[in-house]
Amino acid sequence: MKAVVFVRIEEGQQGTEMIQVQLLNALTSKPGVNIVGYCFKSGLIPVNEILPIIQKEVKYSFDTIFIYNKDIISLNIKDVFMFVSECSSKGISVYTVVDGNLTEFVMSLMEAKVEQEKKDLSKVTVDRMAMAAIKGQLLGGRVTFGYRKRLDGKAEINPELVNIVREIFQLFADDCSITTITRVLSDKYGLCYKDSTKGRWRQNKVLRILENPIYNGFPAWGKTTQKNGKLIHLPKDKWIISETRIDELVIIEDDLWNKVQKKLQEKNHSKQIKS
Repeated sequence: MKAVVFVRIEEGQQGTEMIQVQLLNALTSKPGVNIVGYCFKSGLIPVNEILPIIQKEVKYSFDTIFIYNKDIISLNIKDVFMFVSECSSKGISVYTVVDGNLTEFVMSLMEAKVEQEKKDLSKVTVDRMAMAAIKGQLLGGRVTFGYRKRLDGKAEINPELVNIVREIFQLFADDCSITTITRVLSDKYGLCYKDSTKGRWRQNKVLRILENPIYNGFPAWGKTTQKNGKLIHLPKDKWIISETRIDELVIIEDDLWNKVQKKLQEKNHSKQIKS
């Protein structure tokens, strides 16, 4: 550790510099510490000038600055943060007798601030997208099977697919297994999405249709997330579901919807069928 001792005193206190130096012995006398220079100043110094002044007066390179306490830099905590951040950007740590490792302290606070800002931004995004879902606004990605996108960005029922959705729900309500339903759909209709070579009917696609509350008029957002580049399907208790029913989106009426949901819960299909 190549360190510099920085001492600043108030105007009129000349002659007390060595008191600070003595108080700094707790730091300067530690094993491995090599003091390469001292910088003595009096009066107030603009925070953006402190490091250049030290670098000008000390002829050797250094990676650490020792001061008695943070007030040696400034009484303004923002100035302290600015000074420590500037030093950190140049690979220089700041230690004090009273306050310890200022660099670690300031950096941890800054990291916490960044994380909080990320959380706040995420919450704003979630809230905005949730409101869009509640209004029936499509939020990007593939349109939910059975619907299509209007020019204003909202969803509407696709008359070419609506009967397939109703058939899926009715078959399940009539005690057909998801495996059987998948086979029936593949034989009868071919691909799930005609414009996709990956659009084969699979058990997990059928299950997600049966679970999706949009078919009962309640759009949901947050059903999936990304992790390590992979699409992850979240459990239903993590979804954001509209509290307001949108009648023009209803494909499955309450009786059939409730019957299917009850059967899904009884058979616990969500855990049996992998994403």
